[in-house]
Amino acid sequence: MKEIIQHQDKKGTLCELTIHDSPPQNGVAERGMRTQAELVRALLISYGLPRFLWEEAMKHMEWLKVRSPHYALDGKTPYKMKHKKKPHLGGIHKFGIAAYFPPQSDIIMNGIIAFTTSE
Repeated sequence: MKEIIQHQDKKGTLCELTIHDSPPQNGVAERGMRTQAELVRALLISYGLPRFLWEEAMKHMEWLKVRSPHYALDGKTPYKMKHKKKPHLGGIHKFGIAAYFPPQSDIIMNGIIAFTTSE
């Protein structure tokens, strides 16, 4: 703990303690989480999807967010700032589209689906 405090002091970080279960004291972080939750909820409701797909909706929303221009980054995307190249958007899919699973007889090994014939 002492090393952390010394490191914070050296870097000029101000440590402020907050009371647990008090969202108003967390300001920016709480607002960001609320915005994400609202976007995910909107995705699920607009496509009439069940709640158990919350995690997939959150992943899709984050994928889009990282590849969208941001005002604080002078119109650049977080992806471009991290990887120093424009994001490839060729594989983007509309959220909520129908997906079909392969038959049970197909084998999945190392993430590759091997289709078997049922003749």
